[in-house]
Amino acid sequence: MMMLRRSAAAAPRSSSRLSRSSGALLPLLLAVAVIASAVTVVQLKQHSRELTSRLERLNAQQRRLEIEQAQLQLEQATLASHSRIDVLARSQLGMVEPKDTVILRAPASGNSR
Repeated sequence: MMMLRRSAAAAPRSSSRLSRSSGALLPLLLAVAVIASAVTVVQLKQHSRELTSRLERLNAQQRRLEIEQAQLQLEQATLASHSRIDVLARSQLGMVEPKDTVILRAPASGNSR
């Protein structure tokens, strides 16, 4: 009977050791989890700032390109206007409108006997 008492008495001691070690382990695990969470939050905020900055740069570039496109379309319309082409054809190429028009008919290609 003595042995039973000793083993029964020894059991609470070993379980109390376990509870003490797990009692110290839980705050340590929680501290590690809080630190890991804080590091993740900082990384995500930094990534968010980088993406916001990139978005602003791309929006500014888009506005510049839209302005350039509008200017190029205006320039194209100006260069392709009929009156400008007529002036360039007359002044640089010496072209003139024909005065007399002669229409020639080609002979028929089939046998007409």
